[in-house]
Amino acid sequence: MEHDLFKEMHDVTAEVSCGAINPDNEKQCGEPGILRSFNSVSLILCEPCAIRLHNWRNEKTMNVVKELDDAGAISGDTPGWVYALEMNNGNIKFGTTADPKLTRFKSISRDDNDRMPVRVLGITQGGIGMETLTHERFKSSRVQDKVEQFRPTQEVVEFATGLGFAEELTTSLEKYAQYAEKNKQGIPRKER
Repeated sequence: MEHDLFKEMHDVTAEVSCGAINPDNEKQCGEPGILRSFNSVSLILCEPCAIRLHNWRNEKTMNVVKELDDAGAISGDTPGWVYALEMNNGNIKFGTTADPKLTRFKSISRDDNDRMPVRVLGITQGGIGMETLTHERFKSSRVQDKVEQFRPTQEVVEFATGLGFAEELTTSLEKYAQYAEKNKQGIPRKER
């Protein structure tokens, strides 16, 4: 019988170190880390190393999708919309959502944008395939330690604003704009 030591209750909290190994010098990161789950694997990682792992995994997926697209094997896209958001730090975030109510924008604002509403630059029909190809297209502008964020180069901004706004989302976009205006000084802590 296997016993998961990480799920037992203890009287003290032990500080654990990030277990990531730097491939350049083969040394352990050693920064304070927490247990993070990636599907069926759990690792102790600090935030920057967890983001690097996420980005590495996404890059592998992007390579496969790009090869399929180049070969003409992708004829359509999955349901949903690809969005471009301007973050509080000036970066552009490309993502995807299947939720026509756009509740994702509120959670990104609250959890990933210093509790400030994100600015919607564009949103268009297209799912994970289109998002993956967008990430591949702008990979040289990717911000290293931020998930799905890109430096606001002229090309990135022009693409983001060129997405336009999906007509079928007009009501949801108007509701989000009202939410953003109401919370432009910051989202209250009580909101979840």
